Amino acid sequence: MSWNSLQIGLSGTVAARRAMEVISENVANVNTDGYSRRRVEQAVAVRLSPMGSEPSREIEAGVRVARVTRMRDALLDNAYRTQSASVAGSQVRADVAARAEEVLGPLNSGVQDAMGDFWSAWEKLASNPGDVATRYEVLSAGDRLATQLRNSAQQIHSIERLMTDRRNQVVDQINEYSRQLAQLNSQIGDAVFRGAAPNDLLDERDVLLDKLSRLLHLTTSENSAGVTSVYVGAFPLVDGVSSLEISTPAGGSPVWSLNGSPVELSGQLGAMQEALDLTLPGVESSLDEIAAVLRQVVNDQHRLGVTLDGAAGGDFFTGSSAADLRLSSSLGPRDVAAGFTSASADNGNALVMADLGTRAVAGAGATDALLLDLASRLGRNAVSTEQMARVATSTLSTADDQRQSGMGVNLDEEMADLVRYQRAYEASARVMQIADEMLERLINLNGR
Repeated sequence: MSWNSLQIGLSGTVAARRAMEVISENVANVNTDGYSRRRVEQAVAVRLSPMGSEPSREIEAGVRVARVTRMRDALLDNAYRTQSASVAGSQVRADVAARAEEVLGPLNSGVQDAMGDFWSAWEKLASNPGDVATRYEVLSAGDRLATQLRNSAQQIHSIERLMTDRRNQVVDQINEYSRQLAQLNSQIGDAVFRGAAPNDLLDERDVLLDKLSRLLHLTTSENSAGVTSVYVGAFPLVDGVSSLEISTPAGGSPVWSLNGSPVELSGQLGAMQEALDLTLPGVESSLDEIAAVLRQVVNDQHRLGVTLDGAAGGDFFTGSSAADLRLSSSLGPRDVAAGFTSASADNGNALVMADLGTRAVAGAGATDALLLDLASRLGRNAVSTEQMARVATSTLSTADDQRQSGMGVNLDEEMADLVRYQRAYEASARVMQIADEMLERLINLNGR
């Protein structure tokens, strides 16, 4: 035993104490979102040179803490973030599809029910064409059908406004996250330049990247100083300590504020823009087509009939789309053209009107078939998007489990490491104690 033994024992206690401090930090943050488990990496301390009177040889100097590293796997992070963008997009699509399916309303009180009641009202009128009360029922059924189609169009417009607001909020979030990432890059670079290990800043950066990856599909690259660049397609959203902004022109898709180039869309932002550009306009177009065919076949046939007062039947519906379809304001019960003559018992036109749901319009189709097709498409889309969202979420959960197995804190492992380093600390302290006792005895002997 020598002075070197004291130094070696001291280095052992210092290293073991630092390891126990890191373990304590891990345990304290076991429930902290985004926290990456730390691990102490030890190395042999720089060996001492012999004193002048000693023979040439290496003198052991103990152990040192080389670094404290984060347990993080970049490949697993990238896999998780890629899947996260897919999941976020599929969840938005499922939400939009579910809302769109509700546009036609329940089967027993929505557009389909109102359409069936309208044809039934004409059929009932054919049984008693001169009855004024039954004529009121036809007008009431027509008004209800027009109201239901207007409500459906209004619901689509409401979903479009909601999706536009959410899309704009996502763009604002992307810009805010990119600014925060640029600031963190600056802080991380400064810390590395000073020789510090900015593990907390790196964790904060990764949390932001996880959040950002739900909004857009990202690719990242990191330099030796820990500074991360973030790319969306070919454009650098974050380039070192600077960031680019995304803007959304009125009625347009997101573009890069720098040069107006379109943003490569994906994730939540891509799914929201897809809903605004394709899904919702498609439903609106189908509703307009149904309203147009309904208006045309009903008006054309109603004009061929004759009212109770002997006048030619006029337009039954007015409007140019589902959003403004209405019962003609000039219609009263005596103006309903139930027959081809003014005779109160003439039901010829009412019989034809009752069967108009199956009459096709060139280039479009029949009203009932168009409505059934739209309802079927909305239902199938809602089911398929929900299934895709569930599958994607399950895949993301698997990717997160793999990632957490490396970066997450396992209390059993931490307790086992704590005991191991506690024993190492006690052993190093014992080495110091024995070395001190031997040196004290040697000094006392030489002093006699």
